[in-house]
Formats: sequence, structure tokens, C-alpha cells
Amino acid sequence: MPTVSILTFSSSSEQIENALRLYLCQQAYLPSAFVDPKNKHGNVSLFAPIHFFEISFEADWHASFGFDRQEHYTEYVTETYNNVRRTRPVTRTKTVTDWRPAHGTARGSASFTAYAGDMLPTQAIELIENAHPTNITVVDSSTLAVRVEPFVENADRAYTTQVSRRVDAYIDRDVRSYAQGDRQDNWRWHAKTSYSSRELFFPIEGVEIGFDGKLYTFWVDGSDTRRISHDKLPKDSNTLFKASFGFIPAILMGFTMLVQLSNQSTSRGMIITSALLFCVTVGLGFVIKSGVESRSRRTLLAKASQLAQSE
Repeated sequence: MPTVSILTFSSSSEQIENALRLYLCQQAYLPSAFVDPKNKHGNVSLFAPIHFFEISFEADWHASFGFDRQEHYTEYVTETYNNVRRTRPVTRTKTVTDWRPAHGTARGSASFTAYAGDMLPTQAIELIENAHPTNITVVDSSTLAVRVEPFVENADRAYTTQVSRRVDAYIDRDVRSYAQGDRQDNWRWHAKTSYSSRELFFPIEGVEIGFDGKLYTFWVDGSDTRRISHDKLPKDSNTLFKASFGFIPAILMGFTMLVQLSNQSTSRGMIITSALLFCVTVGLGFVIKSGVESRSRRTLLAKASQLAQSE
């Protein structure tokens, strides 16, 4: 039987779902009902094909580095006093930049991953591209219990279409780390690169959650459940309103205090101030209440998820 190189699933599907639930509990203003297990529509476990590239480079670079210095000079100012014009010298200071050419050589290495299939959406691909594969295992392909997506793109094409621009950006950042002085300009570099590639299968779990008539898709790194990519999440409009309302009286309070300072009636100003202080107190109460409710909700949901995970 053929062997394949994989990154293993570090958790079961149930553990991945609980990790996702814990992640959702930490999201501010997320509706409580969103995390209800009944909203789950389905999930899929998949080994996605990737090319793992290890690259090395040597870049010759040129740039201009600017070093600032303070220069004093004299400026003659004409003034009129008692209908008499006179000119006097004034010492001023200006910043002058001395530009110096510079060049050097940057050498380094890095690793990149590229998706080599055609089934996954952009969010899942971004999760793969930002991965740093470790603990690679070679297994018999017949022992894999989850779906394996086949390779549809070879390593050379994947490097050209997906990786080369990321390598260039990495080299550019590395070259610019040699910057000196107060200013830099005219960066130019030319690099020689080489790479080796390896075919791997990346573990990824897709989970669908339905809420308020819409389907939300989450992608979880099967080798590290802390890495999650997903659609834009809904917000609890009621909680958002409470939090936003609490700051309105504070703004009004600041405006009213300015009005009071220009108001000659002290008693009237004191009445306005007292009223606004009451509004501020009420508003801050809304902020604190919504914060406590949100935190309590997330704590309860987290405890429930941890309990489910321990079962």
C-alpha cells in the first residue's frame, strides 16, 4: 500500500467542536443562541493536499539612508514700531538630512505552504497558507479514516502561482530590517532563491452553524484547534445598543459643562449639571450591566462546553 505524509488530527471531531464552542464564547456581542448545539448543521473532516516548501535566498540590496541633523541659520526680519521700520537678525533652526548610499547582502531561509486542491473556499485556504507544519508523520494511506482530497496542482505551478509573491514579500521585509538612520529611500534588491518541496496532507475540520436564517462556516486546523477561520459573525444588537447608549450621557455632560462655564446663572448651571450627572450614572449602569451579562453568558457557556468535553 502507498504511504503518505500527513499532519495528524490532534483532536476528535467532538473535541474540535468543543474547542470551537469555547472560541465562540470569547467573542464579544455574539448572540447567546448562536452557540446552541441545535444550530449545528453539519461538519466534515478532511485531509487537504498541500505542498510544503523550504526556501533559501541570497539578496543583494541597495538603498539610501538619511541621517537628520539640526542646522542653525540667520534670518533677517523686518518690523515696524512707532512708524519706524527696522530689520533685525533672528536665529532659527531647521532639520537637514544627509543622504548616504548603502548596500549589503541578506541571506536567510523560510518555509511556506500552498494548497494543492480545488475543493476548499478562500477562508480555509488562508488557514492552510498561514500554517507552520510540524510533527509530520508517514502513514499507510489505507489507514486514513477521513476523506482525502487528491492533488490537482503540482509543486512548480503552486510555487509560481501562490508562493513566489509571498517569498518576495518575506525577502523584502528581511532586506528592510537592515535599515539605518532616520529615513530610508530607494530600496532595490535582487535575490537568488532555491527551494525544495514535499507533498503533505493537512487536517482540517469544517463546521456549519445555522442562525437567524443564515449559514455560517467555520474552518478549524485539525493539528492546532486554536487556529480558526470563519465568516463574519452576527452581533447581538440589544447588547450593542446598551453599551453604546451608556456613553451618550457622558458626551452630553462634557458639552453641558462647557455651556455652564459661559452661563452667568450659577443656579441654572448647577441644575443642569445635576441632571447630567444622573444621566451619566444611568448610562454607565447600562454599560456595566451589559458587560456583566455578556461575561456571565460567556462563562456559563464555557463551563458547559468544558463539561461536555470531559464527558
